[in-house]
Amino acid sequence: MAKGQAASILVDSQDYPGVIRAARDLQTDIERVTKMKPALLTSSAGEMPEVIIVGTLGKNQWIDDLARSGKLDVAPIQNRWESFLIQTVARPSPAVKRALVIVGSDKRGTIYGLYDVSEQIGISPWYWWADVPVSRTIRSIRSWPMNTASSLALRITSR
Repeated sequence: MAKGQAASILVDSQDYPGVIRAARDLQTDIERVTKMKPALLTSSAGEMPEVIIVGTLGKNQWIDDLARSGKLDVAPIQNRWESFLIQTVARPSPAVKRALVIVGSDKRGTIYGLYDVSEQIGISPWYWWADVPVSRTIRSIRSWPMNTASSLALRITSR
């Protein structure tokens, strides 16, 4: 969030439909926690102080460009199954000051990464089944490569 506005979510329209769906879920989850709905963009919208870039290796032009330029190290998840990486990138482009990048090695990896961020901001994977309340405590988001799906698989496969 910057200046009372939620960071926009940038997802490539050529990514998997499930990834775009999960990005919409993240948009809704951010609104549940912050009471501010971020824009969901499929193309860059000019100058932005902060953005959340979401996508799958090989399916998202911005993520592939960041990896090629060395701004995003995807080695920990490359050629892995259902893995994701969450990383903050300074100046991912001249128009963006800072980005939170959620990248998956494959479709499921990206989806797991999106729901991991939702869980980190206070949305329980049990939100739909057990009426677990939304935590409105703003937390910092951990950056790391992950190779496990844990409780996130339940939310994804049961919808």
